[in-house]
Amino acid sequence: AEMLAQRASLLASLGQMSEAAASAEQARQHLSRVTDAAFRNRVEISVLATESDLKRQSDPAAAAEAASQAIQVVQQRKDRLRIAQLSLRLAKANIARGRIEETRAALNQGLEAFNEERAASTDQRPISALDESWQLFDASIHLSLKQKDYERAFALAEAARARSASETRTFGATSLASVQAALRPDEAILALNQFDDEVAVWLIRPGSVSVTMRPMSRKTSQQLVARQQHEIWSRAAAPVSSDLYNEIVRPLSQRLAGVSRLVVVPDDTFRDVSFAALYDPSRGRFLVEELMVRMSPSPAAFAMAAAAPARGTIAEPLIFNGPEATGAPPIAANYRNSE
Repeated sequence: AEMLAQRASLLASLGQMSEAAASAEQARQHLSRVTDAAFRNRVEISVLATESDLKRQSDPAAAAEAASQAIQVVQQRKDRLRIAQLSLRLAKANIARGRIEETRAALNQGLEAFNEERAASTDQRPISALDESWQLFDASIHLSLKQKDYERAFALAEAARARSASETRTFGATSLASVQAALRPDEAILALNQFDDEVAVWLIRPGSVSVTMRPMSRKTSQQLVARQQHEIWSRAAAPVSSDLYNEIVRPLSQRLAGVSRLVVVPDDTFRDVSFAALYDPSRGRFLVEELMVRMSPSPAAFAMAAAAPARGTIAEPLIFNGPEATGAPPIAANYRNSE
């Protein structure tokens, strides 16, 4: 029964829905022949989870009921990660039903179980970065942004970025207001959250916060990132992949007035982007020619670095010329002593 349920999930991921439904039905038939109630409950969790996935689009009410039944069984075993995974399924089913309050309740239930498990984890025994429970954060962030609850969305995004126990201890719970207080008037943070069909572009400045939702799927974003990497590695004479600039930076251009230093916080989808090399075709210039661009793993990391005392200065910087560059002497002239 368990293997047939897994087979149904794999078939569904391949888009073979009729074969997946048949495999799930076979799993249910095998399960009905299990006489031991405790053993049947243990195996039934996998079957119910698969049924919830398969029925989400065609019968979301049945999908929610299957997920709820599975959660009731798992709660008896106090398996927190499984509760988190099943709560995610319940939330997705309620999204399909248009039940916002039920969706929020399911997400909160899943996050509570997941955070309890994460608090018990260590760097030696971490929660896998591939565990589907992490998707609870994406769903919760997306819902909070739709409701314009930026404080909650920011807190959830920060919690999701701290994947290890040491990161959680180091950065703790950093508020949006404390990050804004760490920014200078000419600084701004551009943070990204990619969802299945949209990308959220945050612009955080000392006195304002805005979030622009762009209709761009995860697959499209990955393709645009790959295209930029190809241009860089192939040393393209003239950049042609300006789509990332148009999607991420151009919609914010008016709000960047007065900004000279941009701190970029990418999520996993955009972590390989060279943001300094984003190209504005209308002006024929790269982003780094307009702004000083730096990267940060999270707004909390930036705020902590900004508040830290200076650790000394480089007395005699070493400046290199490239094989075709002539920029070393004018750069060196900006320093009292250099080599």
